[in-house]
Amino acid sequence: MGYKQDIIRLRKQEKSYREIENELECSKGTIAYHCKQEGLEDIGLERNHEPISDEKQKKIDEYYKDHTAKKTAEKLDISETSVIKHSTIDKAKYQTPESIWNVSSRTRTKIIRRLMKNEDFGCCRCGWDKAHGDLHHIEGRDIENPHRHENLSYLCPNCHRLFHTGKIGEEDIETFEEQVGDTWKEYYLSVRKNKQGR
Repeated sequence: MGYKQDIIRLRKQEKSYREIENELECSKGTIAYHCKQEGLEDIGLERNHEPISDEKQKKIDEYYKDHTAKKTAEKLDISETSVIKHSTIDKAKYQTPESIWNVSSRTRTKIIRRLMKNEDFGCCRCGWDKAHGDLHHIEGRDIENPHRHENLSYLCPNCHRLFHTGKIGEEDIETFEEQVGDTWKEYYLSVRKNKQGR
């Protein structure tokens, strides 16, 4: 019952349902109900609740290309939600990491699952593709740029253990670069696109 005024206040500040949910620790259903009652469902209004102009849209894109949504929002005096919603910049294209190792483990798992499903991808030694395997650092992690794909290899748990016990060597495995090249980036972008579309 005490949430209504806070929800309305935060929504007028252009906070997203998720931001309000995190701040007030109430359900999205409660937020949606009160926003609908007050006609505050639409996001993307400026602080004065006018639609974003074409000029503002261009400024968002210009600044957001090289900065985070938070910095862009602060610079242009709009919410982060408005920046993300109204930008025509596909931020994922500008932020594709150099290595699959540089994405979150959840995203990495999704990418590998998609590779396994669509690209006949599995353990580089035995081909096993029944479940998620391991990204192995061939020369270890104590070298310069250890996460480059020429130093990574995708192994099933069994082959990974065989490598670490010395029963197989570098000559028995392929690098991640040899195995998939840049194909993983297509799956990274589709994971990012799905994540942003939620």
